[in-house]
Amino acid sequence: MIRTDASGRTLWVSQELVDRVCGISEAYFRKVRVVYKMTVQPQYQHHSFLTDSGKSWRWAHVNGRFFYDLKRIPNKAPQLYRDRFPLEAEIIDQLNKSEVGMEQDQSKVAADRVKAIVKAYASRSDVDYYRYEAPKTYSLMTAEDLAESLAWLRMMREYYIDDRTLEIGIKNKGQYLDICTDILLKKKLKGLRVASPAYLRRKVVGLPADISLQRQYLLHSNIGNHNATKVGRNKLVDQDTGEVQAYDLHEAMIYYLYMNPGSPVKLSKSQMYKRYMESCRDFRVEPVAERTFCHQVSRWPSRIKMDRSRYGIDYYRKHVLTYVPGDKLKYAHSLFAADGSATIAYHYYDNKGVCRRMNLYVITVTDVSSKFIAGWAPADIGTHAETPKMVMKSVQMAVENGGNQTMFELVTDNHGAFTSAESKAFLTSVFNRVRTIVPGNSQANDAETHFRLLKQSLRQCDNFIRTSFSGGIEGQANPDNIVRNEDLPTYQEVIEQFAQMVVDWNNSAMPNGCTPAEMFDLKHPDCQPIDDRLRRYLFGGKTKIDISDGRGFVNVTKVVLGRKTLNRYEIPDYEGAGIERISRAVGHTSQLPVLVCFDDEAADLYTLEGEYIMTCQRAALAGKSEAEKTDDHRQAESHHIERKGKALKVAASFEESVLSVKQLIDSGSAIDPSNLDPYALRLTDTSLRHPKEEINAEYETCIIPDYQAEKESAPRMSRKDPRQDAIDQI
Repeated sequence: MIRTDASGRTLWVSQELVDRVCGISEAYFRKVRVVYKMTVQPQYQHHSFLTDSGKSWRWAHVNGRFFYDLKRIPNKAPQLYRDRFPLEAEIIDQLNKSEVGMEQDQSKVAADRVKAIVKAYASRSDVDYYRYEAPKTYSLMTAEDLAESLAWLRMMREYYIDDRTLEIGIKNKGQYLDICTDILLKKKLKGLRVASPAYLRRKVVGLPADISLQRQYLLHSNIGNHNATKVGRNKLVDQDTGEVQAYDLHEAMIYYLYMNPGSPVKLSKSQMYKRYMESCRDFRVEPVAERTFCHQVSRWPSRIKMDRSRYGIDYYRKHVLTYVPGDKLKYAHSLFAADGSATIAYHYYDNKGVCRRMNLYVITVTDVSSKFIAGWAPADIGTHAETPKMVMKSVQMAVENGGNQTMFELVTDNHGAFTSAESKAFLTSVFNRVRTIVPGNSQANDAETHFRLLKQSLRQCDNFIRTSFSGGIEGQANPDNIVRNEDLPTYQEVIEQFAQMVVDWNNSAMPNGCTPAEMFDLKHPDCQPIDDRLRRYLFGGKTKIDISDGRGFVNVTKVVLGRKTLNRYEIPDYEGAGIERISRAVGHTSQLPVLVCFDDEAADLYTLEGEYIMTCQRAALAGKSEAEKTDDHRQAESHHIERKGKALKVAASFEESVLSVKQLIDSGSAIDPSNLDPYALRLTDTSLRHPKEEINAEYETCIIPDYQAEKESAPRMSRKDPRQDAIDQI
């Protein structure tokens, strides 16, 4: 027999043929049939054609005879049963060429015609409905079964009711139902499990004409109902107001016991169920089974609503609460993260001379995209406190290692070292944007993850004692083999050790094959050099001096390793607008007190209140000995001689202008400004200007005495919006 079903085409050979070819006894056949039947699921063991379980000797029982699937006849040595048969394709080819068994009766021809007609009634939209839009959605295979069942009913309804069976070579409706029943019995379609022609006729006659109702016609009424629901079926009702509550008695008790609001105690499920049973006895209701109770508190829709009350907000944020997913960063400098943590240990001596141990506390500034440790700063010896000073040092190192380029964004935790007024003012000057994480949500700081990875590399050090101050047993070294405090490195030694480990980290290959240093070089395209004035203000030297006696220079004493050096900066246009600008900024006093922010290249002058005045470049020095003079020395000498000449000319010009004015006064040709009217005087002399209201009042009373009377007698007119003139012109 050749049989085609959902699994494909199968060639069945009779037991008599197997016996002739292989010489197998009846006892052996009975044994293998029993063994194979045990491999089939119980609900399918009564079928004529047993389902394919993948085991040997799959068999079928049809009309009192046994048949075996050719593909499941074993082929193990030395018997090699299956090799004794020709190939399946050869057998089928011979059957097609042979006239034996090829004669088909009229019913077989009609059945083929019916199958061909059904294909025209199949619709992909029916499959999509059952898969995506039905009250209960189905898998693709089940949806295709339902769509095919619907196609059969539509086809049969048209041919059966309209009496068109003769068109397909079938004499009457009874034979038509019989043929369709035989085909559907073998197909076993979802929603159309035909038992008899009478059942099929009732199905066909009852099919609605509307397409939407036809699709629902195949769905069982029990699908999606709540008839078996026990918990949440009957909601509580307020007897006073008639309001229907959100939960029933069982839900209220189960959820309350699980959340246990207002208490830190978390009961086990068995303990909760015991209390639930006691409450049910008090309320005289029948409790649900423990399995149902556990199912109610274990479902994720319930956990999302209840775990915050049961385990706390911190657990809820880290395990249940949804989050904002972010795209992976592409460029360095896009986002930096800063955090502090304890690292490797060192020893020091306290005020009493006792040798103590301390973990080196470090603040790091890490580029999130490349994992490059751009800057770091240790805490003072014997302390583990994060301070604004550490923040500034680590950020300064990050700016310098980044090539003084734009620092776009920084994320930190809510520690006072990052949120103090001093730190905020500093960080907002360096970064375009500074943000802190939500309190209690440390995982939002990328530096937390980076520190965990960094500490894995620190474990190789003998002086790595623990991962944190409150680290568990998994985060601590073997306490039995920890070295003595005196054997640990000193504070200075451990700083050098950590610095080398940072270098090793930045130059070690990551899983992508690149080092953090290489990835840190791929900076954001919008990176620009930081303004030199801002860089000097943030990271340069600072001092307050009086430059009135500097004779055109800003002289700053710099101390490096105990040695004093003098840095001299040249005030630009000293003899003219330069010194006037400084004097006007500090308030035209006899002295010139300023704040100087300097480095080796230039110095920026600010008022003591922090207002920027100007930038002074490093003064070029001339040579004192002719033998040692270079071209730079000669050029500097010429520049300063020219500068002296300009100052002398300015002084001489000023002297001449004063003498000329004095001569004009002596000749009587000069006009005394006090003789001018007050209004004109205030218009010409900016130093005598008063508020606009005072000038207008004086003008009205002194220049035009009758103006007020004219103003009172004139009709009042609405003030026209000056913007209306522009609108009128347009």
